Amino acid sequence: AQIKSRKYPSLRVSQQCSEVECIEKAKKLEAQFTKYCERLLVEKELKRAVSGQNWSEVLNEWYETQRDIRVKFGGISMDTLDDYYKSMKKWLAPFDYTPCSEINTLALMEVFNKMTDAGMSLCHRRKIKRNIKSVFEHGLQSGLINVVRIPTHDLVPKKDEQSRPEILTAGEIRKLIEAAYTKNHPWK
Repeated sequence: AQIKSRKYPSLRVSQQCSEVECIEKAKKLEAQFTKYCERLLVEKELKRAVSGQNWSEVLNEWYETQRDIRVKFGGISMDTLDDYYKSMKKWLAPFDYTPCSEINTLALMEVFNKMTDAGMSLCHRRKIKRNIKSVFEHGLQSGLINVVRIPTHDLVPKKDEQSRPEILTAGEIRKLIEAAYTKNHPWK
């Protein structure tokens, strides 16, 4: 037996059995499995109603809303929106089937530490943080999730360990070029 939720299309429950001796026994088992699946589905729907939708569902809803509103009216280009969406899909893939109410600051900090280890720039990490916050705010405003506090509020992406490269000033460049001319250096 397989049952799909009308309220949450991504929720499905199935139960199966093999090697049944006769058709009557198979029909009896199917009826039992159907009742069992219906009970499980009701439990899952209640849990979903209390905890809110999964991260991937809220992210997809956010993407569609951004596409229909911000892209349509010129607030953001479609390429930029696609980049934001793909980046969040990539880095937050472990949370795809996790209810948004279960995603906390500590879990996001681990993701951001992985981003830092992978060499992602501080600017890009801040953009992702801003977009995650936007997804959570969209979920709250549209009633998709039930959270008390958005987990990005306490999240501070750590700065890169490398400092900015030293860049010569115009005066230093002039001085080096003059020194090259006075010593008759080949690359003058």
